[in-house]
Amino acid sequence: MVYMSVVSETENELHLKRTPGARSWSILIGFISVGIGAWTYTQDTLPWKLLYISFCIMIGVTSIDDWEDCIIDKKIGEVRTSRFGLIRMLFSGLLPPSFVVTDIVEVIYADVEEDVTKLGKGCYVVLRMASGIALPLTDTCTLGSDTRQHHEIANKINSFLNLKKMHREPSLLEEMEESDSSSDSGSEGHKDG
Repeated sequence: MVYMSVVSETENELHLKRTPGARSWSILIGFISVGIGAWTYTQDTLPWKLLYISFCIMIGVTSIDDWEDCIIDKKIGEVRTSRFGLIRMLFSGLLPPSFVVTDIVEVIYADVEEDVTKLGKGCYVVLRMASGIALPLTDTCTLGSDTRQHHEIANKINSFLNLKKMHREPSLLEEMEESDSSSDSGSEGHKDG
């Protein structure tokens, strides 16, 4: 499954997009098939058959992954991430748009972050901000151990914005823990002698 693909890249704008993969469409087709099977092979009345197929279609539609966009615009100076699903597309007049806008100056680096879910280990690309926040480009991670596509997208963003990876300074708490562990090992050495 493709994590994100480059829709367009100009001097001032980078547009990335993620669409539902084969797994999402397979789940939709599977639920519709179950609904058709319930319609065909049950001896229930017509209202019950309509309920079966409607319920299966509804579950299938809600299980499709969202379409997700990320537009990095140097001219405007913002990063805009948005997402919308099939339900939002059907009821676009009733549901408000879902997007996040960030100032491009705040972005210090694009990186790949791992996440452990119930289904296994997944990855997604995040934008590291000067404030310490990590803004993911997509809401859902890609499961599996192949992170090559994620690193390609992160490198594309870094080269587009001319960003270099900053070596993270250890926090004061980490330095204190490190000094405590070294002093504990030193005191154990004195006890043995």
